[in-house]
Amino acid sequence: IPAVAAPTFGRDRTTAPPEAGLGDIAWRLWVAGRPRDALLALYRGSLAGLATRHGVPVSASATEDECLRLAASRLSDPELLGFLDRLTRAWQATAYAHRSPDPASAPGLCEDWTRHFVVRAEPPP
Repeated sequence: IPAVAAPTFGRDRTTAPPEAGLGDIAWRLWVAGRPRDALLALYRGSLAGLATRHGVPVSASATEDECLRLAASRLSDPELLGFLDRLTRAWQATAYAHRSPDPASAPGLCEDWTRHFVVRAEPPP
């Protein structure tokens, strides 16, 4: 399973868009028994997607809750905000409380990440 690159920060802001295949990479990490790495990839990819796709100025020094508040103040998509909340809570429980997330949540988090952050090419007319 390839390592997932962290988003690039310039002047304390994310500048590089996330990899389009990140949802698939996260799923493979999860299946390989690495849920922490999977959630970290999805979380970092979400920050990169917020900055580059949605224009949310995410600072490299912002806490998870600060990122959620910033996203809520800038975005009006309740589905995206709900996804960000679920992902952030799963990441925090894993990273800080060392509680493994519910395995049933993995497919939805990976699929929802792709739905919210991968720019699809428009079909030809």
